[in-house]
Amino acid sequence: LLGRALFALATLALPVGVGGALVADGTVALLYGDRYAGAVEVMRAVMAVMPLEMLSIVVFYALGAVHRQRFALAIMAVTAVINLGLATLLVPRLGAMGCAWSAVASSAFAWAASLVAIAPGQRLLVPLHRYARLVGATGAMALAVIAARALVPAHSAALVVWVGAGGAGY
Repeated sequence: LLGRALFALATLALPVGVGGALVADGTVALLYGDRYAGAVEVMRAVMAVMPLEMLSIVVFYALGAVHRQRFALAIMAVTAVINLGLATLLVPRLGAMGCAWSAVASSAFAWAASLVAIAPGQRLLVPLHRYARLVGATGAMALAVIAARALVPAHSAALVVWVGAGGAGY
């Protein structure tokens, strides 16, 4: 059941993360205006980590369901230390992107560690061909967004066209 739930969520999380990263500039412009153009790269990093965040939540709930709350607590504590440690090192050098990269790294750790913690006794595998189709569909979506961006320059309605092309490509 957990494997199927993770795959079902991945079918949403992966294209949202990839697509969101590809249209981050349009999203930031629409929501916040040109004054926040400097936030685009941070938004891209946040969108890229979103799939890991979404999938980790499911695994953490599952850890609680199988009475492994201590594992979840330990993973979250180590994740916080990684995030704070990396942010302390990276923010002075990279600014906001240092904070974004520390979030990416700590989320990747939390995702991997939670899978290791839940794996004993849990069936996590979904047939490989389903993941291959998911990655292929996400790649097609990304190509559609890239093509739409080349054809429709940035303006107020461009984001709708870009997202629509991505949805059609997916």
